[in-house]
Amino acid sequence: ISASSFVCGCCETGDSGRGFAMRTRHACAALLLATACCSSASAALHPSLLPGADGGTRMRLSALGASRRDQRAGDAPPWGGSGSGPGHGAAAARSRIGVRLERLRGGSGLGDVSSQLQALMDQLTAAADTVLQPPGGGEAAAGDVPSADGGEQSAEEARSVTRSMSKSRVDVVRAVSGELSKQLELFESRLGKLQAWKVRFKRRAAVKYGDALYVCGDCDSLGSAELGKSVRMTHQGDNVWAADVEQVPEGTHYRYVVMRDSKNSNGDAPNGHDSGGNGDEMDCGGVASRQWGKSGAWGSRPQTGYAYHLDSSLANCRTEKGVLIQDDTKQLVQFKVKREGAQEVKVLGSIPELGGWEERKALKLTNSHSNTWVGTVAINTDTLSDFEYKFIDKNNGKSGIETGNNRISDAHLVEPQREVDGQGKLSAARVSDLECVWDGLLVRFIIFHPLDDPEAVLACSGSHEALGGWLGAPRRMGLGNERTLLTGIKGRCWESTFPSTEQDVSNVQYRYCIINNLGKNAVFEREPNRRIENIPGSASAKAVVKASLAAVHRADAKDKQAFRQREWRTYDGNFVPPDLNYQDIPPNLAIGPYPQCEEDVILMKERGITGVINVQTDDDHRFRMINWELMTGFYAKHGISVRRIPILDFNGDELARLVKVASDGCHELVQEAYTQGKAPRVYIHCTAGMGRAPAVACVYLVLHQGFNLGDALAHCKAHRNVCAPNWSAMENALRHA
Repeated sequence: ISASSFVCGCCETGDSGRGFAMRTRHACAALLLATACCSSASAALHPSLLPGADGGTRMRLSALGASRRDQRAGDAPPWGGSGSGPGHGAAAARSRIGVRLERLRGGSGLGDVSSQLQALMDQLTAAADTVLQPPGGGEAAAGDVPSADGGEQSAEEARSVTRSMSKSRVDVVRAVSGELSKQLELFESRLGKLQAWKVRFKRRAAVKYGDALYVCGDCDSLGSAELGKSVRMTHQGDNVWAADVEQVPEGTHYRYVVMRDSKNSNGDAPNGHDSGGNGDEMDCGGVASRQWGKSGAWGSRPQTGYAYHLDSSLANCRTEKGVLIQDDTKQLVQFKVKREGAQEVKVLGSIPELGGWEERKALKLTNSHSNTWVGTVAINTDTLSDFEYKFIDKNNGKSGIETGNNRISDAHLVEPQREVDGQGKLSAARVSDLECVWDGLLVRFIIFHPLDDPEAVLACSGSHEALGGWLGAPRRMGLGNERTLLTGIKGRCWESTFPSTEQDVSNVQYRYCIINNLGKNAVFEREPNRRIENIPGSASAKAVVKASLAAVHRADAKDKQAFRQREWRTYDGNFVPPDLNYQDIPPNLAIGPYPQCEEDVILMKERGITGVINVQTDDDHRFRMINWELMTGFYAKHGISVRRIPILDFNGDELARLVKVASDGCHELVQEAYTQGKAPRVYIHCTAGMGRAPAVACVYLVLHQGFNLGDALAHCKAHRNVCAPNWSAMENALRHA
């Protein structure tokens, strides 16, 4: 569905007997959508696309299109934001909607899509009506702004009209364009909920006798993330397992887990090795695991350190007779290493995909840029967690190989991500990226914090030499591919990688900062210095007993075999800007970071805050040196009511248990303000206003304002883009509300 023919695409999808009326206003809505959402700088409105429009309407749209064409490539669009970005914004949403509507055209017939499309077009039409109003009000008409010769305006005249638009007119266009983007995101959310598939899950797994493979997910048909309600899969032979499950919604999170075979201990579980190791909890690279991602209960051993995300638009999904085949029997793995002076680099390993230790069959890498060698291969998932490998190179006819122990695969811990091409488009395949340092250990810093300024970047400064040693320039970071955040939802994080030093570095202190596009000033977070007790060196990573991303499990004399570790990472959250930067969430909430002084309370009072919900814990206060008794005195002095419901950060179980209590506290403060004759505005804060506070706001909007959860989250993110609450915790809380 192209941006310029959105209405036509909708009509083809819906019931032709109830098709949409092709009025001028609908065409205007579609074209305005194209201009507001398209990331291409050449996107423009053209009057020839509106044969039914009168002269005034066509002139105004032509002027708006000319204004869009005049922007330089890379400029931010006039309505704010970056205008593009893989996996983000209306352009990406429109692309995903197109794929899903094509699926619906293919005969799955799920949900009342026609009525949803009609509702969307009604919203876009109303927005288009607002934009098409002349500055003085009333309907746009031919001759509102006539050309010199009384006919239609030329492109140059249209540009002139656009440049003379009043500031209020530009503000209206900006506001309405932003609203169109938000409505498109909301529509995508509704469309996804309409689509509940019958899914055939397929997975390769080597399972020992007496166990079986199960699939568990965060929807009702997959057990609502409860291991005891997981769906047992059937062994198909050759380590392939399968299960057909009804009513699995688009977007479901799921994972494969080996457990004791509750159906029949003498059943069809094949003989084979225990692919889950010794039963220890799987190292998830520092990402907080959900209950169903932990080892232990029912002898459970998750196959991966991450959850999969059901997305019917991906390459490993296809439909057969109305059934969505989710084929997870293979995983794309990308090997990457920097090697100066090499003429050829390969990956040699223990599995057939890497040559089975035969050099002539090894995976050959390509020199992509700056002596960085890259290659991608599909690997059977029953060997994903235990294959061994090394890099080999060739220079002037002489072959070389990495020294020391073989590397052990951690591909089962590295979440597969959709890569981004040079045009900012997402690929249809998910790839696990195994970036390496030749004969060394890779260090990766990760933090989630969206920035309003598209030209700004996040950076890290600290005591480690790779971070500038405090006196040097902060180490700039780059946006990575979309990954699962600490709260369980998707987002793009800022990342920085560098080779470790040879020896461990202890007591590393560091802080994040935002650097503007000119690079002349940096805005540091107002938090105390962050601290890492120890960043391992390459010497420590030469001999480990198992794969890990969050720790180094050193081998000792009693261990039969040792391996080289590939990566060590730290995953941070809670970037708190130096000012009390918060956003109002209509109709009566606000979300932001923690206030810490009387000046903050005075500012809140001046902006109409009537109540405060604080979900920080005592440890949060202690680390940030917050005197809560003093703060409650400031709130009382300035007439602001307060409730405190402490909730541990990055703890989904506790959040699910207490988020409703906090949301009820919001409702009490709203009602209290009404009884006092005030316009209620309740300020909800955790530490950074990114996880716990938005979760409270979302649950409040669902329980007390009539939102569904998807729309509540979209509403909060539309007003505060750093919101990233724990989706599963909110769902669990509402399920038992």
